[in-house]
Amino acid sequence: LDLAQYFINQRGTEPNYFIEELKTRGDSFHWDGNDKQGMEYFQANQPVRRQKDAVGHSVRAVYLYSGMADVAMRTQDESLKEACRTLFRSIAEKRMYVTGGIGSTYNGEAFTFDYDLPNDTAYAESCASIGLIFFMQRMLEMDGDAVYGDVMERALYNTVLSGMGLDGKAFFYVNPLEVFPEADLKDPNKHHVKIERQKWFACACCPPNVIRTLTGLGQYIYTRSDRRVYQHLYIGNESAFEDMKLSCTSSMPWEGKAEIRVGAEKPFELALRVPGYAKDFAVTVNGQAVKGHEEDGYLIVEVKDGDVLNVSFDMDAEIYCANPHVTEDCAKVCVVRGPVVYCAEEADNGKLLQDFRMDPHGAIEVDASELFGGIRVVRVEGTRSAADEDAPLYMPVAESKREKAVMTLIPYYLWNNRGEGEMTVWMNSIGG
Repeated sequence: LDLAQYFINQRGTEPNYFIEELKTRGDSFHWDGNDKQGMEYFQANQPVRRQKDAVGHSVRAVYLYSGMADVAMRTQDESLKEACRTLFRSIAEKRMYVTGGIGSTYNGEAFTFDYDLPNDTAYAESCASIGLIFFMQRMLEMDGDAVYGDVMERALYNTVLSGMGLDGKAFFYVNPLEVFPEADLKDPNKHHVKIERQKWFACACCPPNVIRTLTGLGQYIYTRSDRRVYQHLYIGNESAFEDMKLSCTSSMPWEGKAEIRVGAEKPFELALRVPGYAKDFAVTVNGQAVKGHEEDGYLIVEVKDGDVLNVSFDMDAEIYCANPHVTEDCAKVCVVRGPVVYCAEEADNGKLLQDFRMDPHGAIEVDASELFGGIRVVRVEGTRSAADEDAPLYMPVAESKREKAVMTLIPYYLWNNRGEGEMTVWMNSIGG
């Protein structure tokens, strides 16, 4: 703990370690170009308590922030706690993709500036979202606010899961929100975007990081404080604590239903996260409705040995728009249901996905599907161009022809499990 404190307190101070180390190496880093990124690349541009924005290499950043939260929690350092909260807000409010991805540029695998979130050149490294989950887990322990659970869940169900194919044999390092295969193959500015998952990488951090996260899910589902256990995620599990056991059977992420069985030596409080997207959140204990009381987005329920809790809530398929400062997404919309972000794929909808204009006031259907072993697909209404390939390069709007169309959407994490093709999360909108 003392060593961790020392490293955190030294970061960004003078003399700067990274600059001094660079001098001993003939002003050259092993990784060419890192020395050109400046001290922001290492989050060493100023002491951590003065940093207001998430900057630099996104994986390094959230790993550092995780360590800061660990130390702040264990030492009750209020200034360090506030620094963690400030950096969280920078990420969640201005520098995070709707999928929970972070790091918007290939150059330095880094954060850039507020609202700079391009879809087709996104970096959004799998490891960065995993690091964000590490950070959120520690913030939950430190502050116990459900907003951290919402971000953790969003990153888990989208960018982390998309990092590995359904066969478990291929992986994404980069997780874009829009793919046009020909452009990604021929545009040098998009060479980092892969149109299919890869079997391995020369820098092989993402595959084992995804695997260790998925096999270690238990540590993100619960945290404990004295006689209270917080349940952050409604994921099926059986967990044993020193003096209690909890088992959960869940229908997430397709339906907002979970059954929790309690085994305990003595009564305790179970704090159930109320997701930000949940409608009509309700809990019964042994068949009887309970109100409990809410603290920071958690419903607190007193439980004892043998109790059976049923948690239920509705999840609507909602149409999202972006802050207008996110210029890449102006006049665009996307679909989110519960923690799951949806996307359109060529396999279901044909080519030229960006030609589709969604009607944000049209009907939205959520249907059970046998795809991928059983999922929920979403269908939305809109229009597509009726012109053929012989249409002129440019034409008056009055001469363009459009027809009604329906777009089928699948969960983002499942894209590219049916071969290469176009994909997009954000769709053009007919109107506001």
